[in-house]
Amino acid sequence: MKKHLISILILFLMVSTSLVGVSIQSMDQIVADNKSEIQSIDSQWPMYGFNTQHQAQSSYSTLTNNGGILWTNKTIMGIESSPSIAADGTIYFGSYHYLYAFNPDGTNKWVFTARLIGPTSFAIDDKGIIYFGTEESYFYGTLEWLFPTYSMIDSPPVIDENGTIYFGTVDSGRLYALASNGTEKWHFTTGDAIFTSPAIGLDGTIYISSNDKHLYALYPNGTLKWSFSTSDFLGSPTIGNDGTIYEACWNGYLYAIYPNGTKKWESPIGEGCAHCPSIATDGTIYIGADKLYALYPNGTQKWAFDAGEGWIASSSSHAISQEGTIYYAVTIGGSSAGAIIAVNPNGTEQWIEVIANDWVWSSPAISSDGTVYIGSSSMGATAPYGMLYAFNGEKFDAPKITQPKQGKLYIFDKEIISTLSGKTIAIGKITIEVSHPDPMNVSKVQFYLDNVLQFEDTSPPYDWAWSKMSFGSHTITATAMNKTGMTKTVSIFVWKFF
Repeated sequence: MKKHLISILILFLMVSTSLVGVSIQSMDQIVADNKSEIQSIDSQWPMYGFNTQHQAQSSYSTLTNNGGILWTNKTIMGIESSPSIAADGTIYFGSYHYLYAFNPDGTNKWVFTARLIGPTSFAIDDKGIIYFGTEESYFYGTLEWLFPTYSMIDSPPVIDENGTIYFGTVDSGRLYALASNGTEKWHFTTGDAIFTSPAIGLDGTIYISSNDKHLYALYPNGTLKWSFSTSDFLGSPTIGNDGTIYEACWNGYLYAIYPNGTKKWESPIGEGCAHCPSIATDGTIYIGADKLYALYPNGTQKWAFDAGEGWIASSSSHAISQEGTIYYAVTIGGSSAGAIIAVNPNGTEQWIEVIANDWVWSSPAISSDGTVYIGSSSMGATAPYGMLYAFNGEKFDAPKITQPKQGKLYIFDKEIISTLSGKTIAIGKITIEVSHPDPMNVSKVQFYLDNVLQFEDTSPPYDWAWSKMSFGSHTITATAMNKTGMTKTVSIFVWKFF
């Protein structure tokens, strides 16, 4: 009887209308359309952190990817989830009540109507079935079944080599293990909410961190092996090939833990970070906080990359290409702009692209042709919206704000002196001046004050006179658009008085 009720519920959730140009199909139609995919396959980016160890190390090269936008596709609500990529290149991600499937060329494949999807990710098994949880207490085996948890799910699932699916819940603080047919194998209850993703060691040990400030190690049958206590909240664990577990903590440290549960070392990374570390093929450990930190396997710092004043790592995981380029998301000023950054293995910037006027929750994923995908959330004139970005196209350089300069004091449009605080300060009117390395390819430059359009200039020199009286800190943004509609953005914080 229970199975019949679940089947009715799933069918009720499916509709056959359209949404922003995307076909919302019935379950039968989706199954029929994907019959060719229901084979033994290896996905290009199958789950959060790429594999069950969360190492985020892809086997695909991005050497020819110079950061140009290949395409974008807009959704009616923000994208907080991270994309997963199937063997055929189909990109799966969630937004609001929908699981989207996009083709590699950016066209819409289908949309699956679900319960509310939060900042999670999706796991694809060797038969092409997509698994994910929702904030309305249901876990989906998309084409097969629905499992009620009676507790919100923000935990990205992982799948072990036997097909068992693991994920955590918020209200009950449980880690669930489900068989591939949707039946519960076991659950383990922690002392508080679970927002993180489980990780699985090469020996089958399951690791999960909880808001009770503990990392738990469980045997494959769900019994406790050991727990590791910290002083603050933890992120998702990552496991090295030698079995070392890496955990970032809000207390400002990255912990390395032996497989027996004892501390190996700790390294300072800046407070307020509980992201998921990643591990490159050479053993370098990366963790994003106020900076992107690269650590040797012994915990000493290799380098630290600073994205700029006010920028902090915002995506919970990274993506590392075959040649070692690290991709991750950052947000400036709390939530005034979000960007994706590509950093070389030596800690230098390769490229940066602003993709939102809000926080970027989504983590990047790399496909077999070197395309990098990431979602974003922005606030429009009347409502929020989402955008999935594909990076592997024509390069269009970002504009540069030439006035005001970072860390300078201006009085009535005249540069006076460098500020001791490093902040940019303007007293009275100031002209915002923008340049571009390829003005012949620029159709217009738009000037924004705190995300509100103020002025549009169609020919160089590009400038806007900010004369309105104002007090306090503001974000000035300049967006350049080329003749094909591609845009690039640059921002600066300015303290203005009068």
